[in-house]
Amino acid sequence: IKLKSKTVEIETTTYKKRHTFTQLYPGVKYTLTVEMTSCKQKKVISKMITTAARVYNAEAYIQELFLPSYENTCRPEFKSMSAKFRKEIEKNLPKEFQAYIKSKTMRLVINAIRKGSVIVVFDIVTALDVPSNTSSIQKSFLNALQKSTLAVDLKRTHIVEANACLQGTDSCSANATCSTEGASYTCACLEGFTDLSPAVPGRDCYVTTPGGTTSP
Repeated sequence: IKLKSKTVEIETTTYKKRHTFTQLYPGVKYTLTVEMTSCKQKKVISKMITTAARVYNAEAYIQELFLPSYENTCRPEFKSMSAKFRKEIEKNLPKEFQAYIKSKTMRLVINAIRKGSVIVVFDIVTALDVPSNTSSIQKSFLNALQKSTLAVDLKRTHIVEANACLQGTDSCSANATCSTEGASYTCACLEGFTDLSPAVPGRDCYVTTPGGTTSP
């Protein structure tokens, strides 16, 4: 079994029908590859999966000079500004939030830096078992921005629950419905389709053919 993202690759061998990967960041897309060998026959299955998470979309308005190089995520200026922004927020968060970040159950993702003066577009991503709600997320991160050395315009800064179903960032099957639940979502196979992975509903939905086999 191999699990691969842009920055991580994990590979393991097991004879069990089920395997659990631990210490994964929430809300990350991975390519899962399963290689099965039986009676000298090999079968390889590969699919994209996303770890479960609550996601909050945010924009912070910082009153300082905008550099055109901020728009290029590969440029050192973007990386430097992103690191500064992340550091300023993390050091001013409540202790329990800092612990979540350290344990990889909460992360801050800088998506872009736009002009006007400087607008940092970022996501706050938490694991489903992190005991926080939208109100505590908003309050904690806005307070962290206010305490920071960044010249943040709090009146123009906002943090909202992401709508994965509307944005198309959900991991539901094409044969399933997507329902928003706060900052997360749930999937459910459409009528007439069988869920082959009921432990993670709505991701593997197949219709049963008369011959007893299944097809997407």
